[in-house]
Amino acid sequence: MIPRMRAVAREHGIEMEYGGHVGNTFDSHRLIWAAREEGGSGLQDKVVEELFKAYFERNESLGERDVLGRCAAAAGMDGGGALL
Repeated sequence: MIPRMRAVAREHGIEMEYGGHVGNTFDSHRLIWAAREEGGSGLQDKVVEELFKAYFERNESLGERDVLGRCAAAAGMDGGGALL
């Protein structure tokens, strides 16, 4: 099943990995909410994209605030750091 998922992801430009830590994602959901408050659905989509890259491609933990801060900054969020 994993090889098939990787193949489908690759067709869409995603290089999936499966070695990441699955932890508490509460703060990542708060960040997604804050992105919509700050910049509407466009910024929210960018934050979600960065979170997906961090988790699925770089095996980073979405429970770590520094990871979330990098995702917020990469998406162009101004107020993401204040949330964290």
